[in-house]
Amino acid sequence: MVKVKRKIEWIEGGLFHSNYRFFIEGNGLTNEWKDKPLLLRLISQKDTGRSQYNSLNHLNCEAKTLQVLKEAGFRFSTPEFICMVKDDSGETVGLIETWVWGISLPFYKKSIHYDRIVPSIAEAAVAVHQLPKDKFKHLQMYPDSRTHVLKLLGSLPPEVFSQYPAAHRTRDWILSHLPEKRHATVLHGDLLPQNLICGENRGEWKISVIDWEFAIIGDPACDLAVVTRGHKKLEGKDNGLKLLLNFYKEAGGAELSMSDIHIHELIMILNWLWDSAEAKRKDRHGGGHGPEFYLQRLESLLHRAERSR
Repeated sequence: MVKVKRKIEWIEGGLFHSNYRFFIEGNGLTNEWKDKPLLLRLISQKDTGRSQYNSLNHLNCEAKTLQVLKEAGFRFSTPEFICMVKDDSGETVGLIETWVWGISLPFYKKSIHYDRIVPSIAEAAVAVHQLPKDKFKHLQMYPDSRTHVLKLLGSLPPEVFSQYPAAHRTRDWILSHLPEKRHATVLHGDLLPQNLICGENRGEWKISVIDWEFAIIGDPACDLAVVTRGHKKLEGKDNGLKLLLNFYKEAGGAELSMSDIHIHELIMILNWLWDSAEAKRKDRHGGGHGPEFYLQRLESLLHRAERSR
């Protein structure tokens, strides 16, 4: 019989999951499992605006993606999927995967490894984008970059463009700068620095990529926009987007322009603007930023995008 050894340790979770680290013990366990840390990812019970059904779909997607990554020979470490977790009623509420070694990338901002942060993000992005997409048939797929952008733009409610002139100008700019039919690639979907677990081992810099629940197939520029989010700085580095693009290209990534990334950044902020406006209208703001904040960000980024190449 296998059981949890000692206490389950709560680890910082996200909007949609609560994470716990634990060890197991029991008769018949091999040495490999006796001291191997495992991670329990439970669907969050918080009111996040995402239904239990969608949360479960993302969880199932992550489980399948982790299995395919192992088969596809991804060159960086990832968690290994162990099993799904059900409650007493038989409903799936989480999954168990292996714990990966290292420290979350943002913790290196004040260390001797500070200059490794942006290159590590770029290398991870390139490795993800070079995965054989034919092996990831379970993922949502956009056939090319142009289709991806148009679908995202079309999913925004018409009201956001009628209520906010800056949003209307933003849409016009995006439509006049649509990418050519660049090939779609596997995307991580949430390639934030905290989802890169890194560390130096015997002189070698190791990178692990975690949290694959938002993986899709689409425009590679989208992954980089998730990283930069329209900010001028990236992890404290000035001209963060330009720096990231340079490292991305050096690592063997697709030819992407500043405008390609700005398109997805602008769509991201348009979504935040509308969500914030809806929350304010329904008096469910919860202490978050108001629409004025995102409108200012939108106008600032649009101004930069109009000057970029």
